[in-house]
Amino acid sequence: MKNLKEIIEENLFCLIYFSNEKCNVCKVLKPKLQNLLENKFPKIKFQTVNIEEKPEVIGQFEIFTIPTVIFFYDKKREFTLNRYMSLFELEKKLERFYNFFYNSK
Repeated sequence: MKNLKEIIEENLFCLIYFSNEKCNVCKVLKPKLQNLLENKFPKIKFQTVNIEEKPEVIGQFEIFTIPTVIFFYDKKREFTLNRYMSLFELEKKLERFYNFFYNSK
C-alpha cells in the first residue's frame, strides 16, 4: 500500500476508509461506500486502511473510532465522519465538492 500522504497528494479527491476486520459495522458499510463512489463519484479515489495492519495511522489521522471516513479535496482534509454515519449525509457532502469541480467547467 502506498503511503497515504502520497495518495492524498496525487489525487484531487480522496476518501479514506479506516476500519478493521473485527468491526461488523465496517463490514456492512464498506460495500455501500464502494457502490456509492463507483456509481455517483467515480473520480474520487477510494482507499481503505485496516488500522490493525497500519496502527501508525491512528495518531497521524486522529482516528478515535471505526469506521471513520476522511474526505480530502486538493490535499486538504475537508470533513470526517465516523461510526454511525449517514450515507445520505455523506452523499450530499461529496456532491457539493464533486459538482462544483466537474460541473463548473
